[in-house]
Amino acid sequence: MNNKQSICRKNIGIWISEKKSQKLNWKELIKTCNSHGYNLIKLDLEKSLEDQTECDVFLHKLTDVIAASDQGDLKALHIICNVQQYLSNHPNTTVIDPINNVRILLNRHCYYTILQEELSLQRHGIFTPNFAVFAEFKTCNIEQNIQIMRQRGVTFPVICKPTIAHGSKSAHEMVLIFNKKGLNACKPPCVVQSFVNHNAVLHKVFVVGNRYHICQRPSLKNFNASEELEPIFYTTGEVCKADSRSTLSILDPHDKPDIKLTLDENKIKPIIRLLREKIGLLLTGFDVVIDNVTDAEVRFDAKFRTYGGGGVVSLQP
Repeated sequence: MNNKQSICRKNIGIWISEKKSQKLNWKELIKTCNSHGYNLIKLDLEKSLEDQTECDVFLHKLTDVIAASDQGDLKALHIICNVQQYLSNHPNTTVIDPINNVRILLNRHCYYTILQEELSLQRHGIFTPNFAVFAEFKTCNIEQNIQIMRQRGVTFPVICKPTIAHGSKSAHEMVLIFNKKGLNACKPPCVVQSFVNHNAVLHKVFVVGNRYHICQRPSLKNFNASEELEPIFYTTGEVCKADSRSTLSILDPHDKPDIKLTLDENKIKPIIRLLREKIGLLLTGFDVVIDNVTDAEVRFDAKFRTYGGGGVVSLQP
């Protein structure tokens, strides 16, 4: 019986960065995989994959490597080419997630365009932070950029983000801008979005197939447009980590909410379906904030994400 079970076991080849690897509870992850009939094998992408194992499932977090490859990094390009060749040689291997699908989320302009075209979400009361009216800056000409914002309906305050969403530290460097003169802080290519006040509460949704897990994190406090305020530079790691102590996450006294904004989980499932059907991702995540004016509109931003810090989490169906 044991021999039969051994023959039926399948291999999950996994690759994540060393930094991410140190955060995972490998013992628990291996135990969970074994209980479902899978061997978990850590892959070394600098060596031949053919010589390491035959993967029934190839599970990866190659976002930064893909981004570096697309930007001309030769080492990263070599790794991606080797992975793609291996997958081409083994067409029956399940890939989580396909590299070309992951590429969509590496470029904010690319996936914002997909999201803005998905009108079905609005019928569920789901919007983006003015994704449908986002602007992409390709120049430092403020007058031209203001015109783009007007055409797209983007209003101050805005968050300015690099177009490239992964692959370098700068991809996570944001600027909160309150007025026209503050647009000097933008470094094209970048996108700008109208900032939505949400009482400094961010809901992070982690997705595996049709299942999900939600955790609450700190976020930016409420801000309004102002001719006096200078741009605020920050990184998402400083403000939105679970243990963040950033002053940018502390609500002003007059902003203390009387009623806690509650996330309607029925609005999560249409977003998951969109990411699976339109972008083709099974292992991903997105951020959700609740507009503190309407207390009903869910606004979200898509990402490609692994589970930080833990091993196995409880997933809701």
